[in-house]
Amino acid sequence: MFHNQSLAACLVLTLGFAAVGEAQQQSVTPQPALAQVQVGDLVTTTLVYSTSPAAAELTGLGLRLHWASSALELVDIRSVLGTGLIAEGDPEPDVANFDNDSTTDTFVQVAWADLAGRWPGSPSADLLTVELRVLAGFAGSTRVRFSASSTASGWSLVPTPLVLTGESVSCQPGAETLCLANERFRVEVTWQDFAGNTGNASVVPVVSIDSGLLWFFDADNWEMLVKVLDGCAINDRFWVFIAATTDVQYTMTVTDTQTGTVRRYVNPLGVASTAITDTDAFSTCSAASGETGQGQVTLPDRTALELAQTSQRSSLEAASLEAAAFDVSSECTTGDSAMCLNQDRFQVEIVWRDFDGNEGDGQVVPFGSDDSGLFWFFDADNWEVLVKVLNGCSLNDHYWVFAAATTDVEYTLRVTDTANGTVKTYANALGEASPSVTDTAAFMTCP
Repeated sequence: MFHNQSLAACLVLTLGFAAVGEAQQQSVTPQPALAQVQVGDLVTTTLVYSTSPAAAELTGLGLRLHWASSALELVDIRSVLGTGLIAEGDPEPDVANFDNDSTTDTFVQVAWADLAGRWPGSPSADLLTVELRVLAGFAGSTRVRFSASSTASGWSLVPTPLVLTGESVSCQPGAETLCLANERFRVEVTWQDFAGNTGNASVVPVVSIDSGLLWFFDADNWEMLVKVLDGCAINDRFWVFIAATTDVQYTMTVTDTQTGTVRRYVNPLGVASTAITDTDAFSTCSAASGETGQGQVTLPDRTALELAQTSQRSSLEAASLEAAAFDVSSECTTGDSAMCLNQDRFQVEIVWRDFDGNEGDGQVVPFGSDDSGLFWFFDADNWEVLVKVLNGCSLNDHYWVFAAATTDVEYTLRVTDTANGTVKTYANALGEASPSVTDTAAFMTCP
């Protein structure tokens, strides 16, 4: 095998580094992505490559595999994709912490390159198979992570770790990990902003059985609502619903910890995130079904014209529910169906109508931050709408309204500035996957 000093030089010359701000992604996913192990076991996993958007002809990829040397020993790397293979490195200490995980201290590199830009020849491929031995130092759990030494120019790497646990295979909640549907499904999100900064989404520390929240930049400014629901009795599937009040790039990875099946959802940079109502997400209702694999959904790029048309349609649709639905108040009053945001200045209420013609008031989930809150419609554990009111006065002399919903029932959201009585309404038509609201001109009522 070649040593990494030569490998690094080859990569810089052939691949280049990913351009900041691009939403094109090269993904690597181990199959299986998790396993229950004990000391002495040999663990074998195949690393599967894919791209978003689909691209069969790129310049290559430089990949690092990271592990904890106290817990695992590298036995073999085999069945390496021969197309464009330029080097396989030797294990070396991860002094620079390339994968941002202090528990992994060793890595090895493998690289592929094609100056003519024809790699790997298809949008997906098996890159390699790795075999590791579990050592006596293993305790509890450990992860094998992946990072990029180089990517095709303008592309970024989205890796899924291999999780090895000595306990019953299940989701382990953490500061950056949500566990939903009775802790069967693990949810993690990475993001990239317009300045090229990247990070992992943080969990808002209150969850229900099915629903959870994540924030990116500020613990009071919630960005994403995600749900995993058991639809097995209806269509033999687990469902994934996502609502996000952001236009930064993100990748959400949802893993069924009982089967290792992975599902990804990607939002491009600069696109107002659309709602996800994926009722075909996981055909793993029987853990013995044997399904493993990965899937990826890239959220559609909604043009400015489409967003304008959506906003116009929503305003017109609001009339059907708005009449006599809300009371006007000169001050914000919290209640079962009303929340107060941004220093209790803005009162937020919502009414809904379902497919059977039933109507009701959205109920406030009984916790929130100064800027953000949640409503539920049918079940207190099944959160439906995330709403934020932010103070943008120092930026554009307006208060901003952001909202996202994981529903396709009809609803009208009403936001009232109780300081002056100004009202804004936002509506969703029955049967439509709710578009996100990113209204940075909502209230010209500063200060």
